Amino acid sequence: MPAMVFMAGMILVCCSKDDDDNNNALATSGVLDENTGLRVKSACGYDYVYAEDGTLQYILSGSNCRYEFSYNPNKITHIDAGDMDDSEIFTLVYNRDGTISSGTWSISWNDEKERGSETQGVNCSYDTNGHLTKYVIDYKSSEYNVSSGKSSSERGTLTYVLTWNNHLLQKMVKTDTGNDDDGSYNYVYTYTFTYNNVSMTSYVNKFLQYSTFVILPYGGFMERASFVGLLGNGPAYLPSKMDYKEEEEDYYNGEKKNYEYSGSVDFSYGFNSEGAITYAYYGSTRYTYSYDHVEYSEGDTPFSRAAMEIVPNKSEHGLSIHREHKRHKDALW
Repeated sequence: MPAMVFMAGMILVCCSKDDDDNNNALATSGVLDENTGLRVKSACGYDYVYAEDGTLQYILSGSNCRYEFSYNPNKITHIDAGDMDDSEIFTLVYNRDGTISSGTWSISWNDEKERGSETQGVNCSYDTNGHLTKYVIDYKSSEYNVSSGKSSSERGTLTYVLTWNNHLLQKMVKTDTGNDDDGSYNYVYTYTFTYNNVSMTSYVNKFLQYSTFVILPYGGFMERASFVGLLGNGPAYLPSKMDYKEEEEDYYNGEKKNYEYSGSVDFSYGFNSEGAITYAYYGSTRYTYSYDHVEYSEGDTPFSRAAMEIVPNKSEHGLSIHREHKRHKDALW
């Protein structure tokens, strides 16, 4: 691997002492380069909107879905115009460097058709270079159908383990295990990443961005968060290929079934003159990125996460998320 300087990833807006007393969370600024003010405006179909003070205010997805950030009190309101039947409360906790450490979520409902409850917890771990190494969701739910008089329940764990070497993401293993009233399941998905000569010469990830190669829960908050640095630093170079193997085992009604799939996906990328990703191909699907530039007055310049002390799994700031839409665990976070 060629020698290179390990560069900073996203920039975080620093809270003042007064902010700290008010329990303000470290707010992401979306800034990639504090010298030029280069800032993420959109990524992979999501738009990022910032307040006048430079803090992230909205994450938008189309005209119906948005996450709205506020910092005093610290919360995020999620609005999905397609489904606003349920009110959900999330609580996130940040590490000292501003990455997401853990979170909890619960919901209960009671209407003329059914009543029930669902709870989830998420925990993230990072290495000393700010790379996400583990991401775990524990979930359980119970439901009672009024008309049929039947009850149902489910519980399980969804785990992502990411393996890094020399600031490169080598492998990611996703495991989904659990059981419900009808049986149990165990799914294992293994993703292996390749860095060829093109990767190591043309795909320099100057700002340590995440892109479409990371198979996080699709469509959920964490996928959106990864593009503005809330899940830590991406790899020093971008992979050119991913091989995948998916193994699924179901055991329902006394019958065991196994399924296995495998294949590969090629990646390619484009960059602007400053070195930020402008597009990424996931196979034949093209995802785009856009940026703007922001100016900071003296004393307000955000600081680099790479220059901060990394404190994995130790939290200093809380953040609440309020959503109005119930979703499956793999899309929720």
